[in-house]
Amino acid sequence: MQYTGLKDKNGKRIYEGNIYHMGDKNITYTVVQRDGGFIGKQNGSSSYAGLEHWQDRIEIVEKA
Repeated sequence: MQYTGLKDKNGKRIYEGNIYHMGDKNITYTVVQRDGGFIGKQNGSSSYAGLEHWQDRIEIVEKA
């Protein structure tokens, strides 16, 4: 598991494989590596979210 270089809204380091939400606890994402960087893949969907763009809303709920 690799460190993304980013921290969530509570100051926790974001690692590949972490599961997080962005306010709605029913919609979770998993940190994955894609195209040479890291991105959030929505669980149960094919949607993605940029980590840097949403960093101030990300809250880690499960560590990898």
